[in-house]
Amino acid sequence: MTREEFTTNVCCWSDLIEWCNDNNCYVCEDIYDSYSYDEYINDELSDWAREDSWSELKDRLNGLPDGYDYYRRGDYDDWDGLDDSDFDDFYRDALEWGDEHGIWDDEEDEDDGEEPLIEDDDVEEEEETPNEDISFGDLFSSCAGEVQRISTDAKEAAEREEAEAEAEFNEFMVGIVAVVEGRA
Repeated sequence: MTREEFTTNVCCWSDLIEWCNDNNCYVCEDIYDSYSYDEYINDELSDWAREDSWSELKDRLNGLPDGYDYYRRGDYDDWDGLDDSDFDDFYRDALEWGDEHGIWDDEEDEDDGEEPLIEDDDVEEEEETPNEDISFGDLFSSCAGEVQRISTDAKEAAEREEAEAEAEFNEFMVGIVAVVEGRA
């Protein structure tokens, strides 16, 4: 991961903890999410009950923070709830740790001003264009004339079909009128 990717993609506690775990960074080793915090306290509770009096146990439990998404375990099993301002501090520490340990991948230069090298295999040979017997202008003119002739023929054919259809309709109507008037 590049430093820029870290600053862009690591934006919450879970991202930061995951990054620290993936890179063996100690910065978040004592950070617990609420589930892990509850699990840790539940595991320690029986030991505390054996070692402490009931009033000491009550004080210990009352001293535990509650209602946070993330917690930090201190050196003497003292706990702190963590918020966004704490995240910023740990984030900066992890960023500095990455700088000090040279953990970042090199930034890729998107445009260093140099043309990419083209291998000979990548270059397709251009085919020579053969000389034609007719110029483009002559070809265009002859095609335009042919298109106009086809268009005229199609128009004339459509007009003939329309006239034939109209003649058939008129003949049909004459037959209908004859039947209605009783001449047929």
